[in-house]
Amino acid sequence: MKTLGRPKTWNKELCDELRSLWGNTDLSVKDIASIMECSDTAIYRKRRELGLEDRDRVASGDSFSNISSICWRCKKCNPIECGWVREGQKVWDKAIEKVLGSSMGDYTVYLVTECSNKS
Repeated sequence: MKTLGRPKTWNKELCDELRSLWGNTDLSVKDIASIMECSDTAIYRKRRELGLEDRDRVASGDSFSNISSICWRCKKCNPIECGWVREGQKVWDKAIEKVLGSSMGDYTVYLVTECSNKS
């Protein structure tokens, strides 16, 4: 039986269901969480544990959108263990930099590709 939040036990059937739903790119993470009756966070955590491909996209419209920062998969991606997350302090070794625009003005996006702080 599934419960709201994180399922009490991620058994083989639930993991297989997540793998199947994750492969359907027409479904958003919210859709998958709703189907599996758990939170978005539970889906992201289990996806990472199962090693499923990252779906995160930053900027659409070019090849840049198909690259995902390794930060999304890093276990140290939190304010306690990472200066980049905590203060925007550069701790990574290599990143792709792109200036994007919005109605609020231009901003810079960094897609981290190499980091010695990574776990």
